[in-house]
Formats: sequence, C-alpha cells, structure tokens
Amino acid sequence: MSGEHGKGKKEDPVKKFVELDEKVDKIVNKLHEEHSRAFLKASEKVLHDKEGNPDYDLLKKDEHRDKFVDEMVDHYLSSAKQVLGIKEKEGPSKKDLLKSDMLIHAVYNTASAQLKQAIHRTHEQGSSYTLQQHEGIRNQLMKAVNERLRDSAAGHLKKEHRKDLVKYAHGEEFIDHEKMSLDEAIDIARGYRIAGAISPKQYEARLFYKKKEEQGSGEHRSHH
Repeated sequence: MSGEHGKGKKEDPVKKFVELDEKVDKIVNKLHEEHSRAFLKASEKVLHDKEGNPDYDLLKKDEHRDKFVDEMVDHYLSSAKQVLGIKEKEGPSKKDLLKSDMLIHAVYNTASAQLKQAIHRTHEQGSSYTLQQHEGIRNQLMKAVNERLRDSAAGHLKKEHRKDLVKYAHGEEFIDHEKMSLDEAIDIARGYRIAGAISPKQYEARLFYKKKEEQGSGEHRSHH
C-alpha cells in the first residue's frame, strides 16, 4: 500500500507547458510594469520640482544621476526579491553591490552600472533620459528575459511531444508533426494558446503543411 502512495497521475507535458507559459505571460507583464515604476519613483524623488514637473536635464549632473540610479536600484532590488519569493529583509542588501546587482540582473537583465551608462550615453547624444527612453531600453532588455523564460516553460518537452502539441492546437488535420521540429510544434501550441485558434493559411508554405490529398487521411478523420 505504501508503494502506491505518492505515485499519483502522470503529469501531462503539454498541460504543464501551457500552465508554465501562462505564468510567463504574467511574470513578463509584471516586469514590464516594474521597469517603468522604477523610473517613475526615482523621477518623483530626484527630478520633480515643487509643482511635480520632472527636469530631465538634472541627469546631466553626476550627483543627480547617482541619486536617480540609487533610487531605481532600491525599487529593482525590492521588486526582484518579491518576484522570486524572497522576503524583503532576506537576500542581499543594496550595500552588497555585487550580490544585489546579480539578483537584479537575474530578474531584470540590467544592473546599476548599466543604468548609469544608459543615462550618460543618452545625454551625451543630446537627448534626455525620459520615461520613453527608459521604456525603449526596457523593451530590449525584456526581450531576452522573455525568451529565456519561454525556453524554461518548454524545457521539459521532447521530440515525441510534437504530436500532442499539434493536437492541442487542433492542427492535426493540416499539420504533419513528423515533418516539423520541436520548436515549430511549440510555436504552434503557443500561438493557439494566445489566440485561441490557428489558421491553415498561416502554414501553407511550411514543409509540415499537409497537401490537399493528405488532409483528412490521418487520425483526425477517424473521430466520429
């Protein structure tokens, strides 16, 4: 009897992928917002005048730039701990520059020195480091984070799961999973998860698209 305990049902790899991929959506959306929030909080504390208007020219001065980045690092570090489930008083403090930068970089793909360089470079080019500038850099940084997390969400999938991924996307009628790579099957399943449907027209030029005479000749046809 004890041998039965803990075995449970075998986990469905496609279901696991879908659940993890949905989690990635939420994490990435949160990180996008937190990147912007770090800028806004720092701007309010360092750059705003009495009327609440930001003066981005202040960032041309080292003193203000250092304070601004310091405030952003405060938010990034606190937020990174929250994302990873680390209590605020635990993990590295801002005083431990290397460890705090490592943690921030692991979550946000940036660090204090990179932030200072980005601001300095922007002003050297004759522009102001505005929220729009910050979010442009954020989008580049988050692209790499998104790709890394998507890879993690699909990390358990193997070549033998292509058929089930295509089936999940209701594409077995016009897609031959044997002629596709695992990455292609993952992309199709992800596309279905996001849009709720896939269209045969999307894949007509792909090698794995079934010719007219092949469609309906497979397993899908046998369902009554």
